[in-house]
Amino acid sequence: NLTQRQITLIEEFAREEQAEYERDAAAGGVSG
Repeated sequence: NLTQRQITLIEEFAREEQAEYERDAAAGGVSG
């Protein structure tokens, strides 16, 4: 089972990944 701390870290990581993807997509750096 995940601890609350692990869940928090995973959620923060997921948000950063999403922000990076959106930034690349906005810049036209993501195809598809």
